[in-house]
Amino acid sequence: MKILISLLLFTITHLFAADITLVPYLVKSSYDGVSKDSSMIGGVYSKYKTADYTVELSYENMKLDYNSTSTLKTIKQDDFTVAYSQLLSSTKKIKGTVHYILSNNTQSDKAKVYYMDFQHFKKNRFNVGLEIAYSRYDTSAIADDIRQARLYYGSSFGDYKSTMGKFIATIGVTLISPKYTDSNSSLESSYSSYDLSLTQYKGKFINKLSWWAGDQLYAVKDSAFTVYNLNELHDTGLSLSTRYSLNSNSGVSLSYLRDSFLDLDVNKKDTMERIMLSFDYTIR
Repeated sequence: MKILISLLLFTITHLFAADITLVPYLVKSSYDGVSKDSSMIGGVYSKYKTADYTVELSYENMKLDYNSTSTLKTIKQDDFTVAYSQLLSSTKKIKGTVHYILSNNTQSDKAKVYYMDFQHFKKNRFNVGLEIAYSRYDTSAIADDIRQARLYYGSSFGDYKSTMGKFIATIGVTLISPKYTDSNSSLESSYSSYDLSLTQYKGKFINKLSWWAGDQLYAVKDSAFTVYNLNELHDTGLSLSTRYSLNSNSGVSLSYLRDSFLDLDVNKKDTMERIMLSFDYTIR
């Protein structure tokens, strides 16, 4: 009995020494209508964070409908993501993520994405890091073996209590190298892009503006929680988001994203607009 009580006390002590966050979300996407019509995503994200490490889990379900003139069938997809971050020292941390896809779309079914992030930082001043991702798809995809690397640098300035608040500016450069299933493919052997973002912390609000340009094929983003697994060659993107703190434990977020791309299934340009609404609650 004493052993059981000791184990219970140990579990409770460690559980409440961490922050546990739960985030349900909904995403609605619409297209210009060249081939794709609209999609709906429902998902839930959770995070268990201590002073030294963080565990993140995510599940989402997507349904993508094509317009009435397309011969392509509706895509139904489930995404599972798990990530682990470890603080190595007061200035270094590492993160690893695995993303797994189940889909009725053959090329994406059982696709796997592996991601690593190595970061050096100085709290409230700067961070610099290298992200590496490897994606593996079915041989029916345009490319079944994709390697990606992103080098980034971020700097913070301002003050939470000032009129403008605190800001974090980040710049990144991404290189994607796909291995095509058709050795005679006319697509490029590699693609590069760069991204800029500015995040503002002011009062109860966290506002973020992001923009990127270049070319991306099967891109991996947001620490591999976002994976572009369809036959789309993206060239520019813009996103706006805001979070409002309801209290010290919860908040609501709204975000807007616009991406332009070449739909490789029909070889025509298209544009996607996406709106996401989420609610987050943290047990401290």
